[in-house]
Amino acid sequence: MALAVYTFTNEAYVPAVTALVNSARRSGFGGPIHIGSPEPLSIAPADGLLFHVLGDSIFWPGNRKAELVLKHPSERFIFLDADMIITDGSLFSRVDQWIDAALVVAVENCISSVDYRRHGWAKRLGRDPNPSSWPAHYFNSGLFAGVFRRDKEFLQTWHETISNVLAPGGALYSDIDFPMADQDVLNALLQDHKPLTIGIGPPDIWAAASPSIPFLQIGTFKDGGPAVLHCTGLGKPWELTRPPKRMPNLYDRAWYWHVIDQPSLISIPLDIPRPLRRWFKQGLTTQLLSAPRRLVRAIKNTK
Repeated sequence: MALAVYTFTNEAYVPAVTALVNSARRSGFGGPIHIGSPEPLSIAPADGLLFHVLGDSIFWPGNRKAELVLKHPSERFIFLDADMIITDGSLFSRVDQWIDAALVVAVENCISSVDYRRHGWAKRLGRDPNPSSWPAHYFNSGLFAGVFRRDKEFLQTWHETISNVLAPGGALYSDIDFPMADQDVLNALLQDHKPLTIGIGPPDIWAAASPSIPFLQIGTFKDGGPAVLHCTGLGKPWELTRPPKRMPNLYDRAWYWHVIDQPSLISIPLDIPRPLRRWFKQGLTTQLLSAPRRLVRAIKNTK
């Protein structure tokens, strides 16, 4: 398998990319892992890790995914967001087969083919509206894979459109037509893209910010579970300073195991308070045991 992994991060997301790299290696992926960033990272060199400092940019780091692959190409590639964790190594060999047929992109949810957002995207890109041929699915830009020789033009178009359409900075929620920045631009392009893409989505990809999904709940990876965990939304586990008032989710537990409990290729120093360690490791048990104490405190506070 000649597939190469790409990800883009900054220093604040080093705890995330540590989990991604460790999970990829632990799942059996032995190929090169390209890590792009605006500045040098505090990650020690390790076998198979290739670091690419792209320098400063006026754009939010999430807008620089295509730029990384274009500047440091591999013929067969898969890009993964830094806050993803691999749970099934067969993902790589299967994606390596799928990309022979088409560009592979993560599917996140549904948007009607006649939705006003699609019309807004077309208008901003200077394209004629064509809802009769637009899809009803919405892609997540956190995972895309392809063959560079075939897909270079699309990556270049995506990168240039981000630069030309989004306002300088291009941060999330800064543009009414493209609140998801690079991801909405990706969907704007793919709704008119030919040939069609191949999608991989729930339940094969689990996302923290998507608790309710309309997709078929039967997956084809190990035990029918997800092959990828994606920490979308807020509440990143490495940012926690105390146990939150919820149970740890799938990503929380996997992140703790790959970064704190059983790090493999990369190890980073993180000071995790003891109560937070218990929360990561015990989850439901901790919640159940502490519930009576919380009830007693609540009753006392009402007196």
